[in-house]
Amino acid sequence: WQKIRHAQRANSGLPGKFYFMRWASTAKMAFPRWCCALVLLQSSFAAPGTVCKYKSMKGHAYMSSSVWKQAKTHEEAKKMCDEDEECGGYHLHGHIDAYYLFQHIHEIVNEKEGSEFVKDFIVYKKRMMTCSNPEEEHDEDFDALPEAVEATDTAPNSEEL
Repeated sequence: WQKIRHAQRANSGLPGKFYFMRWASTAKMAFPRWCCALVLLQSSFAAPGTVCKYKSMKGHAYMSSSVWKQAKTHEEAKKMCDEDEECGGYHLHGHIDAYYLFQHIHEIVNEKEGSEFVKDFIVYKKRMMTCSNPEEEHDEDFDALPEAVEATDTAPNSEEL
């Protein structure tokens, strides 16, 4: 145990117990924040029927050593990515008629970084802030006037004030 602790202390660049106490206090604060954020966000874009908008980029491709998910058509790939919170986007393979889905952690490369091989690829990057579920009820707009009240063009009478 002491060898492990000594190795961690040497790698941290911080003296002794400070490393452990600092990490513990940070973890205690960060964990509840992330859990709350994930719970709130999960209902907004991970449910079936969710629809998102995408930014398309010709001559770009996702870079990965393995295939996460695959679809045969554009519509199927979009629907799969819309309803999966882990999906960050998908691309149309430039040499094979297939769509490959990728997680947020994967990098997008262009022709300069990925050579001329990616010039025929098209990336569809999910714009997370645009994801919504049209089946869910929307809150009423509080700034809108009620339907029964009509706006008037006349100035208010000074005696009424």
